[in-house]
Amino acid sequence: MKELSRGELTCNFITDPSLNRRITRENFLETMSEVGEEVMEGEDQEMVVNLGGDHGIPMMTIPYMLHKHPDLRVIWIDAHADINSVESSPSGNFHGMPVYFISNASGSEEGKVNLTNLVYVGVREIDAGEEALLEKFSVRNYTKSEINEWGIQAVVQDLIQRLNLEEHPVHISFDIDGIDPTLTPSTGTKVPNGLSVEDVVTIFKEVRKTGNLVSCDIVEFNPLIGSEVDVETTLSSIVPVLKTIL
Repeated sequence: MKELSRGELTCNFITDPSLNRRITRENFLETMSEVGEEVMEGEDQEMVVNLGGDHGIPMMTIPYMLHKHPDLRVIWIDAHADINSVESSPSGNFHGMPVYFISNASGSEEGKVNLTNLVYVGVREIDAGEEALLEKFSVRNYTKSEINEWGIQAVVQDLIQRLNLEEHPVHISFDIDGIDPTLTPSTGTKVPNGLSVEDVVTIFKEVRKTGNLVSCDIVEFNPLIGSEVDVETTLSSIVPVLKTIL
């Protein structure tokens, strides 16, 4: 991991290759401990930005922000719900499990995000075990069809009101596969009919206007996937999001 600090911003570059291996107790505990230590070092800054890498990193980036902000809200922008347990996961990949482990879905309340304080945006591929948990905890997912119907501004204002973001700190965890794969081809788990770049930029801009955006993850860009044109296309979709926070 590398760190860049500028003024009141800390930016962590999380690129450990062990994050891309099938989960084992050894590589999970070692790598997540290192990620958490780096996040803690930047927690006194106004904002912490974590650039990955695998979407497993919120298993440590979010709990360490909860340490500072016990009332933390979470916006999860993704094509996938990422709320599988080890037992329910069809693949065994831990980047499909972070929401389960950081939340009260895991059966623990202490140091966890209550799922009433988390919303999804753009999720469109949900495993059977995940569907059961989303129904059990009544987790809100703002779909692309709702965005098309209401407009992204209306969706974001509803989201802000639902999580009461004018009063509470918020973390945005953004997997670039939440965006349509025609705009982000250099990522590993593509799902069609995704968000637009404008959708995601608007979410970041409007949430930041509340003054309560304290941290975010931007993950799953893989320059080894696709052609040079694919990589450039993906970067051109990520850069406008980065510009809202850097």
